[in-house]
Amino acid sequence: VSWPTVKQAPYDFIVDTGDELKKVQVKKVFWNRNAGPNEYLQLRVCRTKSKGVQHEYADNAFDWLIAVDDDERIWSVPWPEFNMPCVHLDKRGPSMRGTKRTYNPEEWRLK
Repeated sequence: VSWPTVKQAPYDFIVDTGDELKKVQVKKVFWNRNAGPNEYLQLRVCRTKSKGVQHEYADNAFDWLIAVDDDERIWSVPWPEFNMPCVHLDKRGPSMRGTKRTYNPEEWRLK
């Protein structure tokens, strides 16, 4: 494992898999409680917000995107195949209405 030498690197650390080096970005996910009666566990994939402008990560900024929540659940989100500014990983609340998302975050769960 190796950490970047600069503070604003687009990845958190590098892992040597034995065959290659992989850049890893780890994100903490939060419940969005501003969605009416439902709450959505959101992964925000924006690097910084400066003067009201969000700066997206480049496709080659990192190889693995790892998301972690307060319940110690872990997801490995495919990157850069799945490059969106916001991803809903879970939902809770009274609404049973289906989702419009075209992905299944349960396929990404590691723990």
